[in-house]
Amino acid sequence: MYQALVRRGPEDALEVLPLLSDDQVTRLFDYDTWTGDRLSPLKAVRWLELFKEVSNEEFVRRLKGLDEEFQVALVGPFVEMFDEEEYEKMSQELQDQMHRMPCGTVFYKIKSEDPRLVEFLTNMFETITTVDLNYAYALLALEKAKRMVEGGHDVVILLDSITRLARAH
Repeated sequence: MYQALVRRGPEDALEVLPLLSDDQVTRLFDYDTWTGDRLSPLKAVRWLELFKEVSNEEFVRRLKGLDEEFQVALVGPFVEMFDEEEYEKMSQELQDQMHRMPCGTVFYKIKSEDPRLVEFLTNMFETITTVDLNYAYALLALEKAKRMVEGGHDVVILLDSITRLARAH
């Protein structure tokens, strides 16, 4: 399937993309977006933008269907989450760079010099927030927890429902 899509050209295969199984989509991303153990974000963006052209729901469904390793590799290096307390301690200049989640107490910043990647990630979070708000919060919370653990902190994530987290992922 991958070879057929590449030969035809991904942009000319929009009608086929919704028909792919989750396993086929995972293989597509494995073949085309990973080089060794590193994700090529712009290649991933190209495919995800095509799923977004199909529909916002298809885009979110396919993103959620990818391995957590892929999701973390795509979001992790480029998105940093802050709570309200951290936000209020920032200078006005830094606050102006933040994006606010609908609850008003969670903020995130996109850290990339590539304008295409910044635009994609901004649109990605706007779309995810519209289609599946729980998933958007789960992505940010897991990234925040990962950063805290890497910084030497002990982290516990309290859930009011494991089912809700499972649905979000």
